Amino acid sequence: MPSNQRSAGVRTVGALRRLLHLTCGFSGALACVFLFLTGALILSQVVARMLGGMVPSAIDLAAFCMAASTFLGLAYTFRDRAHIRVLLALHRLPHRGRRIAETFNFAAATLLFGYLAYMLGDMAWVSYDFGDMSIGLVPVPLWIPQTALTFGAGVATVVLFDETCSLVAGGSGRFNEVDLDANPGGPVSQEL
Repeated sequence: MPSNQRSAGVRTVGALRRLLHLTCGFSGALACVFLFLTGALILSQVVARMLGGMVPSAIDLAAFCMAASTFLGLAYTFRDRAHIRVLLALHRLPHRGRRIAETFNFAAATLLFGYLAYMLGDMAWVSYDFGDMSIGLVPVPLWIPQTALTFGAGVATVVLFDETCSLVAGGSGRFNEVDLDANPGGPVSQEL
């Protein structure tokens, strides 16, 4: 392959990774907004009850915001290596076995999240098509919170796919930038 074609491919991959990074940041920012809204809705309901009133459908809306915050935050926290990983088995494998296990796990997670994103999208579409509404005092079209879940699961799927491709191509993967070989006993053994 000529070097100019290779450099064009590298630039394209770099541009796609930057776009993915921005998308993860946007998804994380939306997760923060929905988490704030969850707290604000719960607090407003508490204050309203103390004053003898109520905020209609506050619990339903807070639940929708919490679900959106959870799903929208998945890709962002994964990209920043903030997910909790259980490395007990991985630390006991040789380097090659660890790489194979990591690749298999990321591929399986990509497939599972892809299926989840597809099913959530289908559920949102069916809810939109049938005009499903929430049951609270303030009826909310169900496709709105379901779309946030679909977007979050979709972005997480793309991030997992990127990680899988990086591992298959021979890279270390962004999630594995922390050197597992530096402490073969695992992170807990350093603390003990």
